[in-house]
Amino acid sequence: STLAFHTAYSLGRTEGKRVLLMDLDLTCGVIGFYSKLNHPYSVVDALQSRAEWSAADWSAWVVPSGGIDVLPAPPVPYCGPVEAGSLAALFDYARANYDCVLVDAPAIFKRVSLIALSNADRALLVSTGEIASVHLTRKAVQLLEGLGFPKDRFQIVVNRVNRNDDVARSGLEKLFTCHISSRLPYDSLALRRVLTLGRPLESDCDLGKGV
Repeated sequence: STLAFHTAYSLGRTEGKRVLLMDLDLTCGVIGFYSKLNHPYSVVDALQSRAEWSAADWSAWVVPSGGIDVLPAPPVPYCGPVEAGSLAALFDYARANYDCVLVDAPAIFKRVSLIALSNADRALLVSTGEIASVHLTRKAVQLLEGLGFPKDRFQIVVNRVNRNDDVARSGLEKLFTCHISSRLPYDSLALRRVLTLGRPLESDCDLGKGV
């Protein structure tokens, strides 16, 4: 979620494109919290109103924030069903109206994340160098391979890499049997500062440069 948040704002700032950040973690989504949004509508409202979509509805559901649009997760955790057709239609609508659509999804083992991946042009699996995270990332790659997703459909990003981290890229790639596209540094002080203020990272810190 942290990387999705800062990447979306970075794209909006550096590319000059119309960017949508969509939070699909319907039970634990934090994009609205990071952005300090107080908004009565969410991605669930959009999904449940598929037959009534209009530009006016859309402008009510999304929140302009720092040069991008945010479609947040619901303020109250949603545990109801999500229809694959409604979600695919939502992605199609977003594609038609934005240059870049970034989706923050829960763990890939969730059904909604697999639906999102099926519709995505590019997917990033985020891991850390911690043993449990490496184990789950390896399981995630095995799951996607078992479901028939080719490895060119997704990439791995290793987050929170310490300067003294002795886990080599080649060792992780061997464990994952998959290419690592990026390694991003651990920068807790910079993150704490910007999240307290509800602002995206700038390129004046290590993590901001990485993003």
